[in-house]
Amino acid sequence: MHPLDRLAAEEALRLAALALRFEDATASGLTAARAAGLWLPARLREDRRLQLTRPPGASVLAEDGVVTRRAHLAPADVVRCPSGPPRTSPARTWRDLAGTLTRDELVVLGDWLVRSSGPGRTRGLCAVEELRARAAERGGRHAVVAREAAVLVRDGAHSPPETELRLALLAAGLPEPELQIEERDPSFSPWHPVTADLGWRRWRVVLQYEGAGHDDPAQVRRDTQRDAVFLRRDVLTIRASASDRWQGFAGTVELARHALLRAGWRPDGGG
Repeated sequence: MHPLDRLAAEEALRLAALALRFEDATASGLTAARAAGLWLPARLREDRRLQLTRPPGASVLAEDGVVTRRAHLAPADVVRCPSGPPRTSPARTWRDLAGTLTRDELVVLGDWLVRSSGPGRTRGLCAVEELRARAAERGGRHAVVAREAAVLVRDGAHSPPETELRLALLAAGLPEPELQIEERDPSFSPWHPVTADLGWRRWRVVLQYEGAGHDDPAQVRRDTQRDAVFLRRDVLTIRASASDRWQGFAGTVELARHALLRAGWRPDGGG
């Protein structure tokens, strides 16, 4: 798929026309994110303003619906497409969005970028270290948000809700969970492990986020078999639903806290 195909038709045409007129312009920010098909929060998906970066000293484009930023872009900051205008790299785009996304949204995007396995992915679009290096660069606006987000980015979340759940657990003072906890059991599959989205091996508690598709009969059967594998190993499974997500995972967090306390965890570091 050509990157412009991920933009609305009118937006793509305007971007292509501007790139022809201004060869030093690079799609950046939200425009670069949409062109590359990156995750964005729902509240920003309909923002169709074109965001472009030009070199220092270049003029601001006096065009309706165009936001011009002037900054130096190193060669590594730019992805040049076979056809169509260039756009900022995933890591640079992440850093540029620190002024647009909340800290937690920036963590979700970071997790999405660095995920190296799972559905449709064999390697990350960038490394955790790249994001941390970007966040550590001196100068630039919104550096504090970028640094706070970078230290929370992890490779292993297979969906944005899994990241949101992890952040909710941390915000509640619970220990940081491991991601993608695997167990092998031939009754489940002779080839593939059964996997929990996140959890704590030490306290034998795991969590599964069950969003769209988990009410399909075949998926329900597979989820039941999956949970049985953990049960046979005396591991408690807590299921988190989409409805709990809209409440900030408050119910799931309290269940996890209760399970951890019963298993011997203590908020003061004991257990």
